[in-house]
Amino acid sequence: MLAPHGSLWVNIPDQWAAEVVMYLKGGNAGGTRGEPTQSPSRREERRGEAASRVPLALVNWCIWHFRFGQCRKSNFIVSKVHVLYFARDRRNRIWNPDRILVPSDRATIYNDARTRRTRRPGLRVPLDVWYGPYLGRIQGTNKERRRGHQNQIPETYMQRVILACSNEGDLVLDPFLGSGTTSVVARALNRRSIGIEFSEDTAKSAFERIRAGPVRTVENLTEQPRAKIGQERQTLT
Repeated sequence: MLAPHGSLWVNIPDQWAAEVVMYLKGGNAGGTRGEPTQSPSRREERRGEAASRVPLALVNWCIWHFRFGQCRKSNFIVSKVHVLYFARDRRNRIWNPDRILVPSDRATIYNDARTRRTRRPGLRVPLDVWYGPYLGRIQGTNKERRRGHQNQIPETYMQRVILACSNEGDLVLDPFLGSGTTSVVARALNRRSIGIEFSEDTAKSAFERIRAGPVRTVENLTEQPRAKIGQERQTLT
């Protein structure tokens, strides 16, 4: 189903992220519980076994810092989701870094003159920890919020993924469509989309949203940022 140059993005909670990565890499290099430390040859053997099971390469292990985690007193508040970025072929994948550039801290906070001499002054590829304008959790009075959806992804989040890993006219598939964000953003960015949803009511709600279009305007979804050299960045919710 995945094109040779395509990518797969998976959101996964704390309790499963490490196990998924270990499985795809052929196990823990230091040995699992009750097992001795693996030799280098055994590690390579297990990586080969993993590649035959799931022919995907892990490109990035990102963190989405969504803020506003559930309040608790017994430990630190959980406010992140693991975002695993896979590709069929790391060397032959669509990757459009210039479409997702963001202001660099070196430029906006530290006023580093070296950032002005780059091809895109004051800009850089995003970090593997995602936070910033309109990347917060969809809740409260957020204009994107859809009734009945507890795990809604921000449009800006999907904008980054789709712009970085696809071209206009490409096909974007979401096997868990939910509120319809993936298809909404894909269509706004001139991609084709397929959404799969088990619940008939949820599918109807998603279709209504897809027809209505994105809450953030298409211009806001596609415009390129410009760094304000020497001015501290503002983080929006």
